Amino acid sequence: MLTTMRPVTLVSVTLTVFSLATVTFGQVAAIPAPPPDPRLDQKVTLTVTAMKLADVLDQLAKQTGIYLHAGTGQQDWKVREQRVSVVAKEVPLRTLIGNFSEVLRFRVSTGKKDGKTSYLFWQDRNQRDLEAALLNSQAEAGTQRAIAVRQAALDSADEALKMTPQQIEAAKKDDPWLGYLGGTKSGRSSAQVLQQLSHNYPDFRDLMLRGKRARLNMSDASPEMQQAVRGLMGSWSTLMRGKNGPEPFSDFTPFALVAAPTGDARSTEVGMGGMLTVLARVNKPADARPDDVDSSGGVPLGMMPLASKGSFVGRMIGKMFISIDSGKSPEEAQRSLQDEFRDPKLLAEMLGKQSRLEQKPPHEPWLLREVDWNYDELDLLKQAAIQADAEAQMLQHLSTVVALPLVVETYPNSFPPTAFISKGKQPLYHLLIAAEKTGWGWQLSKGTLELKPEDWALERSYMIPEATLKQYRALLQKNGTLELDELAALLAGLSDGQILHTLTADEELMPVVLPAISGMFGSGGIDLFRLYGGLSSAQKQALASDSGLKFADLSPQQYDQLLDLVAGSWGGAEITGGVLKMSMASLGHSNNPPTDAKSKPTAEADAVRIARFKFVAELASDGATDGGKPATRKFETEIALPSKASLAQTRKNIAEARKQMAKSEKKGGAAEAKAATGPAAAKK
Repeated sequence: MLTTMRPVTLVSVTLTVFSLATVTFGQVAAIPAPPPDPRLDQKVTLTVTAMKLADVLDQLAKQTGIYLHAGTGQQDWKVREQRVSVVAKEVPLRTLIGNFSEVLRFRVSTGKKDGKTSYLFWQDRNQRDLEAALLNSQAEAGTQRAIAVRQAALDSADEALKMTPQQIEAAKKDDPWLGYLGGTKSGRSSAQVLQQLSHNYPDFRDLMLRGKRARLNMSDASPEMQQAVRGLMGSWSTLMRGKNGPEPFSDFTPFALVAAPTGDARSTEVGMGGMLTVLARVNKPADARPDDVDSSGGVPLGMMPLASKGSFVGRMIGKMFISIDSGKSPEEAQRSLQDEFRDPKLLAEMLGKQSRLEQKPPHEPWLLREVDWNYDELDLLKQAAIQADAEAQMLQHLSTVVALPLVVETYPNSFPPTAFISKGKQPLYHLLIAAEKTGWGWQLSKGTLELKPEDWALERSYMIPEATLKQYRALLQKNGTLELDELAALLAGLSDGQILHTLTADEELMPVVLPAISGMFGSGGIDLFRLYGGLSSAQKQALASDSGLKFADLSPQQYDQLLDLVAGSWGGAEITGGVLKMSMASLGHSNNPPTDAKSKPTAEADAVRIARFKFVAELASDGATDGGKPATRKFETEIALPSKASLAQTRKNIAEARKQMAKSEKKGGAAEAKAATGPAAAKK
């Protein structure tokens, strides 16, 4: 019996491709079975998690003596490095070959190696075209879902500001985000900002809805918007310090509002469309001399999630903010929020996608068989650092409980198919409902349970060649960190999806990459790395010199990248020239500064390195300043490179988390042994 994956709406593709996209993933593969070969009847045992297909086949080749190969050559990395998880005990090799072909949509061809039949996995033209078509449709579908979430955030603000006191009190219980927006001082300030954006700033609104960064300088805002933004900054102060804490932001003035929509489809699916951030500057003394217009710098002193009513994020954050407004400390409110993340039933209710099995329960005996899910669910907040270990344990337990081999197409950051399973005895199909709710398609084929993300084409587009990752891991291991030029070279060649979904999920590279690209609050982030990474050696030398790199010496593409960074700050001024400069600085974090030469390495390891970029544009239309010099616009931003000491501490923390996982695995070993039933139970 096969289940079908959710239909996918295709955009600008043929009707033939559309029909393929709506059938089960096993049928899409449509790969002929390998020709008769008695050697394929050998039974193999294999348990691997997120392993490259080439390495999986190497292990099977060693067990069976049969030559199995992935990819048409070493450069065919997308086939060779496609990751798969397998839990199989005494399964015929022929069965696993068919499972891999179906799940991964790769063809299997035969050849000759040392006079014996060999087997090659590869992707033909039809499969490549189908993957490209599905990629476009899945990406556009994700974009439309994200737009709907952000629009719902704007609509929630309108609704909240129209609610009566009675409706507000009811909403605080039934829909906490709506109750927060309409029933608290800080919430109403946030709602007023959203309402202003929705009705009076169409360019900002439409950019934000499409998932693009948008910026509104307070000098261009109406008095009503300026007042609402000041209220948002004050409300954030209240939430940060608690209702009775000291006022920390009195010396700051807001000067820009920045929308940083999340690029993660999973975030928008739970009702989180990004963040609105107020950038503020320290107030100048009354007797300070005016400088040229300076739109740079700033500190994020007011933040607001783009959440929507009825969503998981809206419910969680709304409850937390309401509790702070009622007198709880921020720490107490956050602890209560974390406790709710441990309830799989609540997670499934708020995060779950539609499930076909839930809408139409099955009648097949094997799906109705009672199983006992006794796996102790991990705290989802702790899984980020030990995701691979957690996934391995959960998949092994799933295979044991359902008494079936597993083959799973695997990607970094994928929500585990077991995340929403509740403990206790239940029909087997309830486990598959949980998998469908986390976005997994499944089918039973040749006695094996096959699992595949329904947005698999989008996930594949985020893959990065292992050779690239190895190169930069080696540099990090050798030097304890990555230099600015090394990071820029790495990031400049990757898409946003590859960076945000794969690079930041790499256990070794994430601690140095994530702080450097964090550009939510007005810093350059990925765009700045792309500009810097595309400069020639001569341009970089000029950049670091006293005179700087002239705008006139940038290529058209580089100038466009520069405008992407600064246009929001500078507005529509006519630029006649300008320079870009960069300087490096170190910020020490040691409480005891070194006093002798022996201590210097420690001080260097503790230092956070800062790359400061300063853009200075000469303007044509603003007249001249005192002294006859042309008026200028300035923009400054920076990249923070983590210290060697902080990176070492992160690695230590991850190692400690793994030790705790190992202890947990030992405790659960006895229960696993009792629960084991063997493949015969599934046939019955």
